[in-house]
Amino acid sequence: MKRSAPLGVALLLTAVMAGVASFTEPAGAQHRASRLPTLTQLRAAISAAASQVTLPRPTIPALGRAIDGPSAAEYRGQTGCGDETPGDLGDLLTETACTFGDRSATRVLLVTGDSEADMWMPTLDAWGQSEHWKIARLVDFGCVPWAERPPYENCGKFDAMVAEWVRKHKPQIVFPVGLVMSSQGGWVNVSGAQMAREIEGMTEAWRASGARVLVPQSIPWYYNYSFPQECLAAYPRAVRRCNDDARSKVVSAGMLAGMSIAAKAGTIEVVPTEQLFCTPKTCPVLVGPWIVYADQHHFARTWGAHIERAFAALFDPLSQGRPTQGRAGLVSAIAGGAGQ
Repeated sequence: MKRSAPLGVALLLTAVMAGVASFTEPAGAQHRASRLPTLTQLRAAISAAASQVTLPRPTIPALGRAIDGPSAAEYRGQTGCGDETPGDLGDLLTETACTFGDRSATRVLLVTGDSEADMWMPTLDAWGQSEHWKIARLVDFGCVPWAERPPYENCGKFDAMVAEWVRKHKPQIVFPVGLVMSSQGGWVNVSGAQMAREIEGMTEAWRASGARVLVPQSIPWYYNYSFPQECLAAYPRAVRRCNDDARSKVVSAGMLAGMSIAAKAGTIEVVPTEQLFCTPKTCPVLVGPWIVYADQHHFARTWGAHIERAFAALFDPLSQGRPTQGRAGLVSAIAGGAGQ
């Protein structure tokens, strides 16, 4: 259902969120691994979200405090590496990669792309510590990792720098994440064939390194709707109005079709992460007390930490070179060669 929050609610939340420092750690963000939901438990909770009626008190995090990306603690004192905050004026081309996870490990996974790559860092940091992988991060906010034709000049330079880093350091895995196009500000239609060409073009520069390219499925994007937190604030006694968005309306079928085509060609492997956010029919923005999204196209840091155990169930087999046990047919069910 297309929905919008009253203007007063939107302005209030905007003011609250503007006052939250980039690296503030929201209350409730840290949880013991043993308390995190399994993949089965997380799927059940996401399915049950369709029946939620009222906004729980408290939510995790509090409304207006959901932000994405790594916290100050997760940087472990590192500075001057990667695009650390949106609008960073440092020269990315002279910076080195930040490292997360098990920083002493010999196995290396490189995360690269735009701010959508950055939002995965809390999940991957925890996974890397648990599974003894070093997580390297090369992110340029606004620059997708795909081979756009033509790219923004600065994004093209960043792509070349990433390619050189991959050739030099030879990570075992590259984990590229991004929107459809650089500096995207709204919903963008894309065909599966076009997306596949851009994904395959991206991997050409990395092929000689021998790195495996594991691409997570796109998360829901709420560009055609109000900000999820605004909706929850507007309808605290009717959160179903915020939790009933059809998956076909918020998940880019073209992006997933492109991934499917590239995977069938052997260019990449797809990580079936959509089930960490959606049922086969809907994509809720509130799951129990958990606010899933920081804004219209980033999931919250707290959600990223919450899903680590379920993510590991999907990602461990792939990181070890084995097929995953994800939901059968999830990609083919919506790809079908069509794109939004």
